[in-house]
Amino acid sequence: MSIEETLRAHLPAPLFAAARRVYNSRPSAVRARRGHRLDTRAGRAVAEAAGWTVARGPFRGMTYVEAYGDLGAKVLGSYEEELHETVEELIAADYGTIINVGAAEGYYAVGMAMRCPDARVIAYETSPRGQALCTQMARLNDVQVDVRGTFTAQDLTTVGDDRVLVVMDIEGGELPLLDPAVEPALAEADHLVELHDFVDPSITPTILERFRGTHDARIIRTRDRRPADYPELTAATARVLDEHRPCPMEWALLTKR
Repeated sequence: MSIEETLRAHLPAPLFAAARRVYNSRPSAVRARRGHRLDTRAGRAVAEAAGWTVARGPFRGMTYVEAYGDLGAKVLGSYEEELHETVEELIAADYGTIINVGAAEGYYAVGMAMRCPDARVIAYETSPRGQALCTQMARLNDVQVDVRGTFTAQDLTTVGDDRVLVVMDIEGGELPLLDPAVEPALAEADHLVELHDFVDPSITPTILERFRGTHDARIIRTRDRRPADYPELTAATARVLDEHRPCPMEWALLTKR
């Protein structure tokens, strides 16, 4: 439960309103709101200048919608650029089914559907807004994406395909889901998973150990962006290169042997 939800649940309405005003007037909260406004403005400026079309990367040419976050980076093509080479490898691997867990508005789900037209793409997103945006973006790009709600590992047992890729980004929830001892079907799929060790430092070593006997593992690390690589950016829009990660992070590519 968030701080706001806790206060709302335990305080009378007048006291809650007063507490909320005090909480939101903190200097850090004021700076965060200002930063969010600047990020939103910069992201929309980049998207509008690009005609709401992804400019570079593996999903170049994808028509975009109003994103959850990192709109400018996604349209610019700098979003998770550390993965561009890996994504191209996965596209060439010719999977029969691609499952995107934590799909948000559909950057990976719709992008992979565009690049892998023969694959079945399933997008799992718990947020109704994300589901609606993913459906909208699939329609705009004339691709088929099966948009669903919450993912469970047991969903893999219904796929019925021996070439399955799972792309997962669920903000630290990967540890309870990625356990082939609980759901053996996980051991039959390949996985590209963002690792959120700042939430729980045991995530990376635990997941690598769980798949050590069945999969080859590759770790991909975040790296800094250079505004000079994106000549269309201005002093005001260069802030879209910041993907707001709390620290250097990693992804694991787990490929079945």
